[in-house]
Amino acid sequence: MTSFELGRSAPWLVAEKEVMTNLQNFKIPACLAILTLLFLLSVHLLAMDYRQRFNNWSMNQTAQRDPTVGGVAQYRLRNGSFYDSAGAGHDPPMQPPSSLSVLVKGLDGEVDRIVTLSTFLNFGSRQDENRVAALFGIPDVAFVVKVMVSLLALFLSLDGLTREKEAGTLRALMAHPLRRRELLLGKAIGASVSLLVPLALSYMAGVVYLFSLHGLLRSGEALIRASFVLGLSALYGLVFVHLGLLISMLARRTKTAVVIALLVWAAIVVVLPNTAILAAELVSPVPTYSQHRARVHQARQKMIHAELRLILARSRFRDATREAGDLSVAGR
Repeated sequence: MTSFELGRSAPWLVAEKEVMTNLQNFKIPACLAILTLLFLLSVHLLAMDYRQRFNNWSMNQTAQRDPTVGGVAQYRLRNGSFYDSAGAGHDPPMQPPSSLSVLVKGLDGEVDRIVTLSTFLNFGSRQDENRVAALFGIPDVAFVVKVMVSLLALFLSLDGLTREKEAGTLRALMAHPLRRRELLLGKAIGASVSLLVPLALSYMAGVVYLFSLHGLLRSGEALIRASFVLGLSALYGLVFVHLGLLISMLARRTKTAVVIALLVWAAIVVVLPNTAILAAELVSPVPTYSQHRARVHQARQKMIHAELRLILARSRFRDATREAGDLSVAGR
């Protein structure tokens, strides 16, 4: 084997060795089992929640076709003149739940709430709300990817180089005609494959479960969107794979790398999103309820004053017109 052939195949040899090591120490089977269990549990709970919301939407659609539902009669007194208006209507139609909410729920559970606009902004209660979801919340695929995939990515790549340093095999590897970038590339490929294969298999197991048992995600558009979710999840995991490899390259011992990785993971996954929310509230604070009520009252007072000035101007105009008419009659 020439040096050119060795240089060309060296990263793949290192990657193959890394994958075999992760198989032998049961890292890949553990990742596959954990992700499959979490994905199946998540999509099962979200599918049940979707069925409940879909039934609510179907009941709402039936109520919309009933002409006697939601009858409203109003009697108002305005500007001293009494008038009445009566009518029969319905609550606004609910938004149908999205089938992709069985993977990532997002705000889909909020759009089916009835909103009544009057003097106040009243949010009506949800129909037949899932009690489990109301108490604990349902972790969707996005939550599993955010927490578990990032941790497993660090778990797979964290000891890629520190293991070689502690065993004394890193110098032996570098004694061969192997460049550093080839070693790092091989480690990155091996750790990436060790993560992406369990991630793809477990995600596909969840999609097949929804497809076969619940009859969801059967359209081509839904499958394409589900594929985009998988692709973005894979990119998110690769970021943490390379981050773990960077920490492994800088640290000398695995224990030190674990401590640094946990601190970095907590900063990125837990601290940074909450800090961003707090920073946004500080930069552009949301007005409190009292401030909002004060602004509404101030705007209402301005409208009343403007209407009074308009009424006063009209009254003066009518008086002036009447006086001019009286003067013209008297002159004749």
